[in-house]
Amino acid sequence: MSLSEKFNEVINEPWKAFTHLLSCSDGYIQNLGSRIMTKLIVGHKQKRPSPDKIEFFLEWLKKEMNEDNDYMLSVGRCLQRLLQVDEYRLTFMNLSGIFQIIELLTKGIKPQAQYQFCFCLWVTTFNPHLAEKLNQSGMIPILMDLLERCPTEITKLPRVVTATFRNLLEKPNDVEIRRSNALIMIQCKLLQCMDFFETRTDLSNDPEYLEDFHIVRDILNACVSELTSYDEYSMELKSFRLKWSVVHTSKRFWVENAERLNNDKYQLLKILVDILENCKDTTAICIAAHDIGEYMKHYPRGKTVIEQLGGKDALLNLLSHKHPTVKFHALKSLQVMMLDNHEMYPSLQDFSKKIKRKPEKIGFGL
Repeated sequence: MSLSEKFNEVINEPWKAFTHLLSCSDGYIQNLGSRIMTKLIVGHKQKRPSPDKIEFFLEWLKKEMNEDNDYMLSVGRCLQRLLQVDEYRLTFMNLSGIFQIIELLTKGIKPQAQYQFCFCLWVTTFNPHLAEKLNQSGMIPILMDLLERCPTEITKLPRVVTATFRNLLEKPNDVEIRRSNALIMIQCKLLQCMDFFETRTDLSNDPEYLEDFHIVRDILNACVSELTSYDEYSMELKSFRLKWSVVHTSKRFWVENAERLNNDKYQLLKILVDILENCKDTTAICIAAHDIGEYMKHYPRGKTVIEQLGGKDALLNLLSHKHPTVKFHALKSLQVMMLDNHEMYPSLQDFSKKIKRKPEKIGFGL
């Protein structure tokens, strides 16, 4: 390559001159190089990196994005700028980088880092397609936790979280996804939290924040007035914050709504099974086991559906759980699953004895 060709390459693709710094052994040099590259990539609008090159750079930033990195704030700054470009948001989502940001926000990182990565989520939600893909990410409860724990002297975080909530309520093209997001926010007690933030005078002089705040509150209030018991149940499951209430224990609720749990390709049932398998909250596990039992009682093909979704194995695994109440509710649901007539053994103690005597006769396959 001639000198003039090298000169033209530097002019047309100036970020290339700093790519080698990403493999430097010195962390400071690495992250300084990444910040220079970011400025050059975003600022050089005439010719941006090819898809494979931007994917390489975003993958490098993703690997650097962890709570043990001394230069995490530098990584956050880079992503804040890059994700303002829509095509880079799509690439980063395809790399699962957005979901890694959501996971990072659960790690107890410092407020400035929280703000930076919340900013990344905010700009991502301007894309309607990506805003829809975030519907089942668990992002809303995590942002709510940040909002509730936010120190009163910090104003940037409430601003960006409220703006993100507005996007989640307005940007998705699918009406059901917008409504689902609203229900999760209601279940996470966002309206009550907003009552508190309305009293903060340090936020009252920001017209953009106030606009976001009032739009979010108006949408949620309108949604509250239309809620049914099934809506309440659905939003509670999607928030992963289960508490004992009438929607779980009412026989009428299950008679009227058990079959509706088959909607959206068994979405709610999959959540219940996931809670059995992965949740650490014993109350939530007990409620999930109880609800699966009620579903199987009141929907004729319920046992088959739950077994196909992995619910039987999850319930069996809970029989060795250290918490006795978890074992009780798991056993009670297994009683419904294994017996053609769940009234045959009205006493759970009798059923437990039956398991110990002859498990092979009732289909446990232990």
